[in-house]
Amino acid sequence: MPNGSRNFHHKSHKGCKRCKTRRVKCNKQAPVCANCRRRNEDCEYEIPPPNPAAITVFALPAAQLGDITSFISVSFLSNVIVGCVPASRPERALWCAAFGEALAGCQYLQHTMLSIHTLHVGPRLSKDAFSEATNLAHHHHIMASNAFTHMAPVVNEQNWLAVFIFGISVIIFRFATQQYCPDHLFDYLEMLQVLRISSNIARSVSSYLFRSEMWPFIRDRASLQLICQSDDIGMQQAIENLEGIVSNYRPRSENRRKATPAAFEAFKTWVITCHGYPSVWRHYIDWPATIQTEFLNDIREEEDVPLLLLIYWCAIMYRGPRRWFMEVWLRRTATVVVKKLDGDWNQALVWPLETLQIIHQ
Repeated sequence: MPNGSRNFHHKSHKGCKRCKTRRVKCNKQAPVCANCRRRNEDCEYEIPPPNPAAITVFALPAAQLGDITSFISVSFLSNVIVGCVPASRPERALWCAAFGEALAGCQYLQHTMLSIHTLHVGPRLSKDAFSEATNLAHHHHIMASNAFTHMAPVVNEQNWLAVFIFGISVIIFRFATQQYCPDHLFDYLEMLQVLRISSNIARSVSSYLFRSEMWPFIRDRASLQLICQSDDIGMQQAIENLEGIVSNYRPRSENRRKATPAAFEAFKTWVITCHGYPSVWRHYIDWPATIQTEFLNDIREEEDVPLLLLIYWCAIMYRGPRRWFMEVWLRRTATVVVKKLDGDWNQALVWPLETLQIIHQ
């Protein structure tokens, strides 16, 4: 094209809605693109629903992955890491732009996103297709884990977001696959271990996250208190009653005597920190990251009081915003754990089971 001539119809498939409508090129500079800034208009990026037909391309080998955003929306992918409380429009725009950059050329991130998207679509499919989707999700998860382990990335300014997203995606994958797995494969202890390990990644990227443009938005969402006071009163009374149970608890092994009281104190601190409404990723991992190995051993050996504490944690987690990959897991865990209790804990179980919407016989 000769110099000085004008380019027409540079519509961007990943641009903002207004640029698409005007059929002009969007520079995708979140939170407000250049065109919308010049016109002093709101800048919004489209958030289309997941496309079930995309599942047919999920088995592509790594060398052919290319730009996965051609069939999976960047805005959907950004929803994975935004957290739980709905994000504002400017924050979503920031995540979309940052996520698109992080995905470029990062195969372990591309594989892990394919895995998560497959799991998200899977429950909407037929039984056979759901089984195939689960297998494909495991395939891409293994590919992602192998690539991440092989790279063993040292966290820096360039890759911290990719590492952060990968850590979150592992949590989502474990929650989602455990929701509908056969009973003999269901393992709530494994999930607690995954959350504990995830705290290591959280620590490695935290300094970069705190300096990012997204952090003020995350901080504001973490401080939201979206529950009514009557619910708070019931929760506080139930936790006070649980404290009495914990104080009278005597484990079978003397060397574990301090583990459950310590886990309960950490639990109370966590409830205060998240206002009884877990709303960001940090709220998911804080309590599992603080509990001792001895406490996990008590859960493994099906000691009643540690199991009760696990049920209460599930109930508090359930009070947060609904997440497709977790809400079934929380109810399933509590249902399984209740059946393992030996003592008569009917009174102590009233609040957590009502919160989890579980009918206890």
